[in-house]
Amino acid sequence: MPLTLAKNMRLEDDAALFLMAAEIVGVDSAGMVEWADRWILALDILPTWLIDLSTSGSSRLEDAYSLLRHACNQELCDTEHRIITVIDAHGAGRLTLADALMCLWRIWDGAYHTQDFPEDFADILVEWDCLDNPTELPPAIESQCTNLFASYRAARRGVGSHYRKSENGQGQSGPGE
Repeated sequence: MPLTLAKNMRLEDDAALFLMAAEIVGVDSAGMVEWADRWILALDILPTWLIDLSTSGSSRLEDAYSLLRHACNQELCDTEHRIITVIDAHGAGRLTLADALMCLWRIWDGAYHTQDFPEDFADILVEWDCLDNPTELPPAIESQCTNLFASYRAARRGVGSHYRKSENGQGQSGPGE
């Protein structure tokens, strides 16, 4: 299921949010090309990097990520946006809870060079890390995660609205959708 992006977003901001979601949730080459093509259809003047991304086809995925990294607004790739991306991906069914916790672990552990990681999330991750099988979560941790995800999301309603399911259960990716 593709990502849905907020209306009236600047290309550089959208690129940052798309890159972050792609790195955390995973987007293949075809998804990258689809995202670029939607922007190409919406813009009058096209940046070279967007054309390169659109025509990259089945080339190396890391090259596509590199194009996005150089063009995006990095200020939107903070800890809060990364956490919201994981929570929204989990809520939309893109990530299991165990996978969501692994993504949060990577954010906390510094793989994304973030700071200001919330203590409540760190506490759950420490508890999760102590499990013998981190894919089989006890009901207590599932409940804690559900409550924490809901409260964190509710407190940040305007953050990260770039990823959500549409009403028909299918996401779309591109400008103004």
